[in-house]
Amino acid sequence: SSRGTHLHAGLEKAFRGGGAGSICLFTDGAPTVGPGPHEIERAVFQWNYLRGARIVGASFAGDVAKPKNLCSRLARQHFGWVRVLDRK
Repeated sequence: SSRGTHLHAGLEKAFRGGGAGSICLFTDGAPTVGPGPHEIERAVFQWNYLRGARIVGASFAGDVAKPKNLCSRLARQHFGWVRVLDRK
């Protein structure tokens, strides 16, 4: 198997796994394996269209909270927020 950040696979599993009202996306940044950011955004929109789950992001990487970051965009588009965790 490939090593890296496969956000699409993790999100797909979360959405297909049941009826959770919130999904916590804990990531170190951008996807490095699997579909790219635009494909992920489209897939999450389709999976969450009628479900309305909140996506909450958390990361140790400071750039995750920047507006152009995929995790940040997904959180804003799906009723959530993103937090950068302190490494201390």
